Amino acid sequence: SQGGKVKNFPKPIKLNEPINSDYSELEGCITTDGTMMIFASDRPGSIGQMDLYMSRKLPNGAWGTATNLGENINSKQNEGFPVFDEINNILYFASEGHFNMGGYDIFKSKYNVKTQKFEPAINIGYPINTPEDNMQFSLAGNGRDGYISSYRKEGYGDLDIYKVIFNDVEIPITVLKGNVSYNDSTAKEINATIKIIDSKSKQEIDFRTINSKTGRFVFALEPGKYTLEIDSPGYISQKIDVPILDMADFVSEKEKNILLLKEGTQHSVPDPKKNAMPINKTVVPQKK
Repeated sequence: SQGGKVKNFPKPIKLNEPINSDYSELEGCITTDGTMMIFASDRPGSIGQMDLYMSRKLPNGAWGTATNLGENINSKQNEGFPVFDEINNILYFASEGHFNMGGYDIFKSKYNVKTQKFEPAINIGYPINTPEDNMQFSLAGNGRDGYISSYRKEGYGDLDIYKVIFNDVEIPITVLKGNVSYNDSTAKEINATIKIIDSKSKQEIDFRTINSKTGRFVFALEPGKYTLEIDSPGYISQKIDVPILDMADFVSEKEKNILLLKEGTQHSVPDPKKNAMPINKTVVPQKK
């Protein structure tokens, strides 16, 4: 809520045939552009009990005929909880059939754009699937993290939410590079070290001695929030926060140039009160 006002969802709008019927329609998903829907129904023509169907929106805005997704997806048992990964054209769903470990298992199937059909369903396997029910599955935008509704002995009650991390998905790496320099023009070499600290865990990730000739440094970092700690004898140490972004904001390279100030020298800094002409300030070494 904003300003104490509660914003309510608009009133649900019932979808007409062929989405809804005189039979049961349960879970469903819709693409981001709103043109394709996959949903569960036990209407006549189902292969088993509850099957998955697909409908596409027609040019006139109405939904087209609902098509059963066939035996590659549907079994003699129940299917439900569809989630469609539009980037990779993969359908995730829960099924009591196929090659099952027990109860509901999570399966995935690749949609073949050329044949306009889904390939045979593949059981995602353990540890996502167990002999108990594993139902709703959702994949995060980075393709590496997922969330599942599952019954586990160690859970708090019936179905609990668990996070899944796919280790076989490559983690994007950002190259952080830059230069360390002095405000002292008489310095012939750079004598400095740089340390990378994980801002969340406070653990040291990496430590380097800066190239004394060029002042150049390079690090390879996974997405996260980091703090750079730069030290050099006779100069004021610096701590700089550097976020390394993931997903849509990911960049393969990021540059950060750092100027170290000599202890006891004067330099110009903005006057926060006037926000105009600079004032002189003496840099005093900090006690460590």
